[in-house]
Amino acid sequence: MRYQLANNRLGFSTRTEMSKRPNVVDMVRWILIAGLLVNLIGCVPAPMGKYYKPIYADAAPTYSGDLCYGKAGAPAILTIPLADGVRLSVSAQKNYLEKDRADRSLRLSLEVPFGAAIQFASSEIHVGHDLNDPGVVTKADAFVSALLMVPAAEPADMQRLAPTSFSVQEVRRFSASTWLDFTIGDHFVPDGFTMELPRLVRSLDTKSNQSPVVLSATARRHTDRYPGEYKNKTSLYYETPESLQLLKDKIAKCEREGRGDKCNSITTFDVGEYKLERDGFEFSGRWYVYEVEANSPFSSQLKIRTTNPEPWRFEQNRIRLVEKGTGAERIYTFEQYPLSIGYMVPMGTQIRGVNRSKNDEPTSATIESSLGVDEAATYVVRLPDLMINGRRFQIKPILLERRLLDFGLEPFNC
Repeated sequence: MRYQLANNRLGFSTRTEMSKRPNVVDMVRWILIAGLLVNLIGCVPAPMGKYYKPIYADAAPTYSGDLCYGKAGAPAILTIPLADGVRLSVSAQKNYLEKDRADRSLRLSLEVPFGAAIQFASSEIHVGHDLNDPGVVTKADAFVSALLMVPAAEPADMQRLAPTSFSVQEVRRFSASTWLDFTIGDHFVPDGFTMELPRLVRSLDTKSNQSPVVLSATARRHTDRYPGEYKNKTSLYYETPESLQLLKDKIAKCEREGRGDKCNSITTFDVGEYKLERDGFEFSGRWYVYEVEANSPFSSQLKIRTTNPEPWRFEQNRIRLVEKGTGAERIYTFEQYPLSIGYMVPMGTQIRGVNRSKNDEPTSATIESSLGVDEAATYVVRLPDLMINGRRFQIKPILLERRLLDFGLEPFNC
């Protein structure tokens, strides 16, 4: 049996047998076409609209887009390597939450690796319209954040772990969080169980003064998020009195805000999530089994958050679950815990990298300022000198140039 390809568009022979294999050139051509389609399936070249492009007089800086984690969008984020692994990023783009903001934001971010120490000579930022314009001087703060792993027996003591010299009276917007997520894979699919939340000790006392908090959970089957999603499988979540109350509160808030049909999705997407406060700590989380028939593991998520900067530690490095009916126990032990900390200090504060291993995120300092409401054709940003490990570095003026209809990759989805 034979067939023909009209006009020979794809490059094959116009007289080809069904059983005949394409030659190597044809295969390579198809591979290149397929690769191009894969790369473009989520993005399309398109004009980017108005944005400000940061420009720095140095060959080393690199650009990233303002969409899809830097992979697409306008080249609106400039990253400048400085010294000893310290990097400075500059952007004048509004994020999603700032879409209604009247002025144009200026966002600076510094990454500080382990072992490095930085300090600006002052907390002043100069913003003008050109190199000859002295501009407007503003004093800025830095939001310092770090994510590191802490041995389970060690306390979360900011005097020792924080990226700056730490004064409870001086820091603002302090927050510290940890996550204790785990799975149990030995076909543990309980109809119900109890779990005691970890006890936490304040001020490095020898014993917790917290009363035990035991959550009692009951299995419930997920309803479809999409038609037929769970038709051939059983997906479970676990319900507690606390999760029911949280769900009720979310629905009531949604209805008060007049969000209409969006309130209906809360009963589908937010079921099983619990949240409660004890002695200055907020506990939140959920449990679920994604697919019982496929032997998906029992999954537990627990987040602990506090806004009190006083030291605290875990009384024990384990979490115990007891199955209802059988009394069977499952014990999760942890040798370390992730600790995320963040707080506000003046921009001129000394900051050091506190990440303990290569797997930790770099310590960062984010500085928020403003370019005003003028939407000028250009802005020039001048920063104070920066000390890096005892050496003074002069950061050159940074030009922000308004661009319109530059072409870039516009994503269908990220």
